[in-house]
Amino acid sequence: MFDFLRFFGIKPKMPTITDNTFLVWEPCTKSHAEVIPGYVKYLIDLGYNVTVMMSCVKTQNGLFSRFSEEDMKKITINKFSTKEGCKYFSKYSLNGAKGVLITTARRLSMYKGTYEPELNLFKEEDRKKVLFVDHDINTATDAGNAHERIITLMKPDYKGVKTTVINPHYFGEIETPPKNDITNFIMVGVLKGRRRNHKLLVDTVGELLKSGYKNFKITVIGKGSLNDVSEKVKEYFDIKGAADFETLYKEMEKADFFLPMLDGDNPEHDRYVTTGTSGSFQLIYGFRKPCLLMEKFAKYHGFNMENSIIYHKNSAFLNAMITAINMSKEDYKKLQDNMKNFEKEIFESSLNNMKSLTD
Repeated sequence: MFDFLRFFGIKPKMPTITDNTFLVWEPCTKSHAEVIPGYVKYLIDLGYNVTVMMSCVKTQNGLFSRFSEEDMKKITINKFSTKEGCKYFSKYSLNGAKGVLITTARRLSMYKGTYEPELNLFKEEDRKKVLFVDHDINTATDAGNAHERIITLMKPDYKGVKTTVINPHYFGEIETPPKNDITNFIMVGVLKGRRRNHKLLVDTVGELLKSGYKNFKITVIGKGSLNDVSEKVKEYFDIKGAADFETLYKEMEKADFFLPMLDGDNPEHDRYVTTGTSGSFQLIYGFRKPCLLMEKFAKYHGFNMENSIIYHKNSAFLNAMITAINMSKEDYKKLQDNMKNFEKEIFESSLNNMKSLTD
């Protein structure tokens, strides 16, 4: 499929490669940019200079805006489309780089269960230096191609498959302010049921208002609208739409609780306890935000009543929101501190796992 690129005629765009460079290539132009800062941070902490290869859209909207000046000295960002990346690696392979981390695996096979299209871009001697991040390991596992050098964001629970867990939740230098007087919940992502149960949230806001609760707001970052929602309920939603990363970071800092809005009764959400995860959890870890989460998903992602608010079923979500609204600043800080400690454990474990793959 990619052999013709070696004879393409036009010289491929060249990324920046210096001594001790590790390449981070994101071939997906529409999603997964949020994992790149975390993986870059692990590589920097392991002593590498890092060259990022990704689409121009994703490099201009604040993705690395919270990184320190010292860390940014070790990062070079190169604007590469998927085709330009394929062309480059097909002609030059690693070109002297220490390795390459492909942050969306199986993109070139249209997410079939094989890593071969990416591997075939590289010389035989360089393929052992190619690392893959697989965001949902089920297809590769079913095809018999998943193994312990494949990186996943969480430990999968599927057919006994073993991967290396490296969770990319670092976004840079952030603030963790105390709880607001007006409790600020945040939800990030598209407003549709396949990804999150926004209907439950809208209905619950209506119930809160009927019960006299008005000291809260819900910030929404992502596409979608609430056109079919009453004006009275809509007043409590602050819809930001599709925002750049710096806006996302600022809103995450200002929020008190994160709302993943996963639904244990929705089969579409079973992947979040078996083979995949959600970008919501990377934000929760990285910004140390307690979340409101259904019990079915809690243990798998490391949440409990010491660092979040756990509810057993959809009908208990109302009480969970009331608990959050009524929570004192002192009790909130305890959740926040426990989340900080948990985040540190994830970071240290992930850093060690990255070291094991790059040594």
